[in-house]
Amino acid sequence: MDENTDMATSVKKNNNKKIKRVNVTRVSAQSNEGCLESHFRTTLYQQRRPVVLESLDIGPCKELWTWGYMKDKVKGQEVKVHVSPSPRMDFINKNFAYKTLECSDFISRVETNEQLQPFFSQNEKYYLRSVADDARKRVADIREEFPRLSADIRYPSLYVEKDYFSSVLRIASQGLQLWTHYDVMDNALVVVTGVKRVVLFEPKHSLYLYMKGDKSQVLDIDEPDEEIFPLFHLATKYQCVLHPGDVLFIPALWFHNVLNLEAGVAVNTFWRHLCLRCMTHGTHTETRTW
Repeated sequence: MDENTDMATSVKKNNNKKIKRVNVTRVSAQSNEGCLESHFRTTLYQQRRPVVLESLDIGPCKELWTWGYMKDKVKGQEVKVHVSPSPRMDFINKNFAYKTLECSDFISRVETNEQLQPFFSQNEKYYLRSVADDARKRVADIREEFPRLSADIRYPSLYVEKDYFSSVLRIASQGLQLWTHYDVMDNALVVVTGVKRVVLFEPKHSLYLYMKGDKSQVLDIDEPDEEIFPLFHLATKYQCVLHPGDVLFIPALWFHNVLNLEAGVAVNTFWRHLCLRCMTHGTHTETRTW
């Protein structure tokens, strides 16, 4: 994909209506004398905008996490995954099924685009969003769910350690697209293997996204049905393509949609971005200072 051609800041026409597309800012550790994490905490974080952080140290996972290595590390472990006959997963209408698979079998299914023993069709897609063994009592933590993998990854120091909330392992098939949604906490998406396109929308554009709860009803964000979603073109698209080693900061309440251009693995960490007093008293205007 030619990122400069398709992703440059521009105003393009879609079905005779203009959609504004903006490149997400990219900042490299190499241009910040190795102090990008500090620069993020003191400057970029305060701007409350998405940003791609490049060349950060994420540990040896980028080199180690081949499919073969991962299958060896998780062999015998069971995981609950999404299986969808459609590449566009729809959480509102549930066009997928949950299946429990042995983890190395799941990874083997993600590796290929044609399934020998499908649940729905040969071209079905797979997606893992790791959860705690007892999701009602604990949040996801890769250190507990996947201890043999967790030592390989280093989380960039983007937040105060005591604000850490959870970490989620994500593995997805090539071509799988996740529905547009938002999270109530800040998070960093660390891409370990594979390539992803991420499209984000500002919270103030929620009225254009046809939300149902925390999820958008617009599945096809590239060619939406204008008769059903006539205002969608008014929402600005903030876009980026993420490669192994890239870290995308997604501020709380920013809507995001992820298309897996390649099968791959990512980890995101969530942290509490509001001060304890604000969360306790129900206000949300004050963010943590560093």
